[in-house]
Amino acid sequence: MKEFYVYVHRRNDTNEVFYVGKGKLRRAWSRGSRNNWWKHIVDKHGYTVEIVEYFDTEQESFDGEQLLISQHRNNGAQLVNLTDGGEGSSGREVSEETRAKIAMKARGRKASEETKAKLSAKMKGRKPSVTTLEKLRIASTGRIKSEEERAKIAEKAKGRKASEETKAKLSEVMRGRTHSEETKAKLRGKIMSEEARAKIAASKIGKPRSEETKAKLSEATRGEKHHLFGKHLAEETKVKMSEISITNKYIQIDMADGNVIAEYIGKRALIENGFDPSSVIKASTGKTKFHKGFFWRIEKIK
Repeated sequence: MKEFYVYVHRRNDTNEVFYVGKGKLRRAWSRGSRNNWWKHIVDKHGYTVEIVEYFDTEQESFDGEQLLISQHRNNGAQLVNLTDGGEGSSGREVSEETRAKIAMKARGRKASEETKAKLSAKMKGRKPSVTTLEKLRIASTGRIKSEEERAKIAEKAKGRKASEETKAKLSEVMRGRTHSEETKAKLRGKIMSEEARAKIAASKIGKPRSEETKAKLSEATRGEKHHLFGKHLAEETKVKMSEISITNKYIQIDMADGNVIAEYIGKRALIENGFDPSSVIKASTGKTKFHKGFFWRIEKIK
C-alpha cells in the first residue's frame, strides 16, 4: 500500500484550490502546523480535502507537490503556500533545542517599516480567536512593561474616548477587585495635578448618583467612619460650614403686634447681635415659643 500522497485544500465558498501539500496518514485533515493565512481562509470559508495522488516514496511525493504548486500558480490560483514545496518530512517533530535556536536567531530582529505596513494592512479588521487572546493573556501575565512601552500606550490612547459598551465591560471587570497593598501605597504618594482635578470635577457636574452609590457613600461616612466623628467644632466654624451651602434669612418679630423688627442674613449676623443661632432655629421651627422675648421666622435666600 502506498504510504505518501499529495493533496489539495479547496475553499467551501468557491471550490477553488488555496493550498497544496504532501503527507501521510491523517496529515491532509490536520489543522496543526498551518500558517495564519491558511487559518484565516478556513475560519472564514471552511475547506474540503482532496487527495490528488499516492506515491511509493516520500521523495516522489515531494516532486509531486512541487509540480502541483507550480501548475496551480501558473493557472492563476491564489495559494497560501509559503514555499514552492519539496521540503520537510512527514511526521517530523522539531526538537526543543532546534526551536530554541530558531527563537534565539529571530530575537531582536526588527521588521522594516514596509514589512510593518504590510502586516498592519493584512491584519486590519481581523479579530483574534478566543484561543489567541488566551495565549496573549497568559504570555503577558506578570510581565512588567518598560517606561517606553507605557509612554507609547499612553500616547496612543490620548484623546480616545471609550464607547459605552467598553465602559460597561471595564466596570464589570473591575467590580469587586481590590488594590494590592503595594498599589495602595503608590496611589497614596501620587499627587494629582490641578488640571487632572479640574477634569474630574467637570466630568461629574450634572451627573446624578445612583441609589446604590448614595447608599454606599452614606454607609462610608456613618458614625465613627465620619471624618468629624468625636470632634467638637467651634460655633464660628459651625456658622461657616452652615453658610457654605445655603444662606438663611432670620426674621425677628415683635411678640406684641407681630411686626418685623429686623432681618439677619446668616448665623454670623445673629451672633454679632447677641442672639444664639441654635435657639433662634428652635424658636422658628416650633421647638420653643420664643428666644430673648421675640418670635422668629426663617426664610431661605435663593
